[in-house]
Amino acid sequence: MKQQQLGGYGVETRRSSRSGAPARPDEFWDAAPMRAASTERHFGQLLREYRRAGNVGQAEVAQWLGVSQGQISRIERDRSQVHDLDKLERWAKALKIPQRLLWFQLSGARPAEFAGGDGLFNALRTVSRPDDQVGMGMRSLFRWLGNEMTDEPETPNDNVFRAAAESYLRGGWYAYDEGEVALGSQRMRIALNLARRSGEAPLSAEILAALSFQSLFHGTLDTAVPVIRMAEQAAERTGLVQLQVEVGSMGAACYAMMGDRDTCLTVLRRAEKSLEARGSTDPTDRLYLAAGCALSFRFLGWPKEAEGFARTAVKLSDRWPGVRLCTRTLLASALADQRKIEEACATASQVVPRTAPIRPVRDQICLTSVVRRLSKHGDDVSVRMLYSQLASVGVPVPRI
Repeated sequence: MKQQQLGGYGVETRRSSRSGAPARPDEFWDAAPMRAASTERHFGQLLREYRRAGNVGQAEVAQWLGVSQGQISRIERDRSQVHDLDKLERWAKALKIPQRLLWFQLSGARPAEFAGGDGLFNALRTVSRPDDQVGMGMRSLFRWLGNEMTDEPETPNDNVFRAAAESYLRGGWYAYDEGEVALGSQRMRIALNLARRSGEAPLSAEILAALSFQSLFHGTLDTAVPVIRMAEQAAERTGLVQLQVEVGSMGAACYAMMGDRDTCLTVLRRAEKSLEARGSTDPTDRLYLAAGCALSFRFLGWPKEAEGFARTAVKLSDRWPGVRLCTRTLLASALADQRKIEEACATASQVVPRTAPIRPVRDQICLTSVVRRLSKHGDDVSVRMLYSQLASVGVPVPRI
């Protein structure tokens, strides 16, 4: 085995008759050329960069993917993108490409392990408030967190920690929306530590809820369930009904995914009673509960009930464009599960963007969920039209 410097990757390579692609280290996938290829959302470009960085030929990659060498050459040269979701998923798994580099969701995908990323404070430096808004200032906070000597005799006050926690939380959501699952988790965990240091219990509960939501969204129930229980306890201690409803809605979906119907329904009833006791008419509170019920019932296999709550969520989300796609794809999924194909396609079509690419990864996952549910109805003209619309903006769809 020899160490070669290939395009700055420093990857170990070995010529052999491997029957499958080898596992690559994080530095292989996280190098700038590989990330640049990923942002183009073109599998041929990503494949070409993979071969160059790994120092492997087309014939060897063709063997791993189960195609001919000529097909590999055409995929790399073709300017048009591959939109067949089944092929993309099969090839990505064969090459062991991590989810964070993909613009489509792998079935059964797990996020990368918690790891370093771009440096401890990059997220905060990017999205932090100006120094004069947080009292002591961010530069001093950096020194304090890094155990560096400072000229100031005092340590950062709670206001600084709170601002830093909020900044890291925003940075975590930004990372998740760009498909950086591991980096998003890292930033949110830093945010949680800072929030606890500031003594802001509601903010801590909100961050725990965000962590559990992302674990749920990426299918990692082993992580989501313990965190959601911590979030429930933290939200209950704050006495804030809206926070309790938000956390409870996420928790119910977690339990539904596990098949724990009784716990799921208990959590939803508790959230509903909290709203009733408060007498809340705030659309935000009702939106959280309606979406949580729809998602939970979909996971429990009750599409008719899911449809009713999804329709409520759609009405309540009109004033929040940021969640419009999520609620409508949730409704489309419930309709597809009931074989209401034409209405499901029409609902999903309403939120397909006019131009590519679709940047937030959660939007891609929501649309892909609808695609999978409609894949058995490829002979329906409504499905064909929706698939054509999705493919035009870079959403992978099965070949029909």
